[in-house]
Amino acid sequence: MNKKVYIIVLNYNNWQDTIKCCESILMNDYQNYTLIVVDNASPDNSIKYLNKWCKTHKEVVLLSSDKNNGFSAGNNLGIKYAKQKGDFEYIWLLNNDTIIRKDTLSQMITCAINNDFSLCGSTLLFYDKPTAIQAFGASFNPIFAIQKHLLVHQHFTKELVNNFDKNKIDYIVGASMLLDKRAIKVIDFMPEEYFIYFEEIDIATKCKRANLKYGVCQDAIVYHKESASIDKEDQKISYFSDFFAMRNRVIFTKKYYPYFLPTVYLGLILSMLLRLKRKDFGGVKNIFRVLKTPLKNIENLEFKQC
Repeated sequence: MNKKVYIIVLNYNNWQDTIKCCESILMNDYQNYTLIVVDNASPDNSIKYLNKWCKTHKEVVLLSSDKNNGFSAGNNLGIKYAKQKGDFEYIWLLNNDTIIRKDTLSQMITCAINNDFSLCGSTLLFYDKPTAIQAFGASFNPIFAIQKHLLVHQHFTKELVNNFDKNKIDYIVGASMLLDKRAIKVIDFMPEEYFIYFEEIDIATKCKRANLKYGVCQDAIVYHKESASIDKEDQKISYFSDFFAMRNRVIFTKKYYPYFLPTVYLGLILSMLLRLKRKDFGGVKNIFRVLKTPLKNIENLEFKQC
């Protein structure tokens, strides 16, 4: 087992976690890999600290974007680099707010080969509560475009994940996604229209429609700090995340399940009414903007501070 892997870690305003993640990668027991760190135009001077760290780790490739065009666009810089090299068998997209075990990557490669997975995920455990599951894959309801992490908060045991019905997994959670050459050929690059959220559902849908297999490697453990770079307590950032979660339900449905658009819009209306009842006026504003935007222009709708 000596297949070349490119590992892409995207940084945005979180260089401390990025370095900790990379250091865990550098201690892993799978040797045939190239680590690519991409700074997504962080305004916090991350590139300065990442440059300094990379000077002492010559094996790490550091790339930087001139503009933050979203999660996919940043990762696509790394994918483009790997495709130009042309020697990869796998590309591993790993969140920067994660820590891996020494055998995580080797377990994923073995699982992907043994199960013929073109798209392989990890067992995600909470970093602050490492015995609890953050996600073992996720389910997706296309009728309302609602996503749900599986086995979340349950106590992790091998027996639990062994006995879990793997058919319930609709997509791989984006914190850790291993894609082989077949999957990269199908998706080409990550979809950039979402900015953030729904990219992994889009990728899984493309793979599924191309008859490629995917699943979660139960023995590949990744400890996830869960959105450390986005979901801080700051209310403005919370509304930022909320806006894209709402908007992207429509974009994804328009792209893959247009016949479910009426029920997705109905779900947004009901969600808006619930927020109105809670006096969450910022959340109401987010959904109202999505609802009033013509479908043909929905991809161009940008976040405005609530």
